Amino acid sequence: MRFIHTSDWHLGKVLREQSLLEDQKDMLGKLIGMIEKEKPDALVVAGDLYDQSVPSAEAIKLLDQTLHQIVVTLKTPVLAIVGNHDSAERVRFGNRLMKQVGYHVTGSLEEAFEPVVLQDQHGPVHLFLVPYLTPGHIRDYFEMEKNPSYAEAYQKIMEVIQQKKDPAVRSVLVTHAFVTPGGVKMEGTSESERPLPSVGGAEQVPAEIFDGFHYVALGHLHREMKVGKETLRYSGSPLKYSISEEGHQKGVTLVEMDKAGQVSVSKMPIEPRRDLRTVEGGFQELLRHEKSEDYVFLQLQDLEPVPDAMERIRTVYPNALHLGRKHARETGEIIGEAEAIGQKHPLQIITDFYEQVQGEKPDPLSQRIVEEVLESLIREEREDIL
Repeated sequence: MRFIHTSDWHLGKVLREQSLLEDQKDMLGKLIGMIEKEKPDALVVAGDLYDQSVPSAEAIKLLDQTLHQIVVTLKTPVLAIVGNHDSAERVRFGNRLMKQVGYHVTGSLEEAFEPVVLQDQHGPVHLFLVPYLTPGHIRDYFEMEKNPSYAEAYQKIMEVIQQKKDPAVRSVLVTHAFVTPGGVKMEGTSESERPLPSVGGAEQVPAEIFDGFHYVALGHLHREMKVGKETLRYSGSPLKYSISEEGHQKGVTLVEMDKAGQVSVSKMPIEPRRDLRTVEGGFQELLRHEKSEDYVFLQLQDLEPVPDAMERIRTVYPNALHLGRKHARETGEIIGEAEAIGQKHPLQIITDFYEQVQGEKPDPLSQRIVEEVLESLIREEREDIL
């Protein structure tokens, strides 16, 4: 059995008012190319197909086109679950009809307890699709007195699944959660990962709860990684969705399972249409860079203000998303500069400002005009006092 594990597409994502839809269309085109080449038995999407519970018409159209290409044209089944960014009602629309052509999407516990069965030359593989559900959903379903923690919720779900699971059949679990070794808080998550509503901040689920499955395909965290063991993994998002992810190598995970259920995994990188990265340097240095279409967060090293900096820098980086300062100045330094300015003659202050903006001293005619205007203003002020 060979399948591709991916998650967190976040279709319709907008980053700093910049739509990433064209980048997502490019990414999905490359994923389709991988499916054509590798011919996997299935594509597994572990939640967050959309970025918003009410996705844009463009995002819906892109998902529809992608699923049609994969399921109908390439005859590759897609097994997906609802993530915490998705709306179960919207993602699961027409679910029973779509199952007939090979698109299985789960958004409720009732569906999660019945596995999707895939066949290979060695027999069946059972895939249990457990969508993102709030502790409130779990409380209501199991008629609990109070909202459980995520660990307690998954413990309840796993008890039911373990009763239904045939230990003689290879099995895969797909879910969308914050899974950590021992359920201990783990650092290094992405800024674009929406925190899960939790009881007392306990959103972590212990990895040990999922023992007994041959592979666990996780979604929610955007970094590709294993959780304790190679067969319990996050595929990570296929694109960078925050500057905290700039060091990630994005892609999807190819999972291969043999007759005995032994699993091997390999990373399949996806080269983005535009990278997301930080660029540092002095303003004049940045203006000399080769033009780039990447999404960049700029860090200026200049200590002095640069008028119209973003507008000018976009001649080199047209998709610049943010402009900040590399070195924040101390308050005492700023106060000292203000005091020094206050001791200068108004003509000198204007001259210094002109030189900073234009990069050169004012010509004699401009200097004389400024002097005349200043003298006139000073004379009017004295007359008002008298």
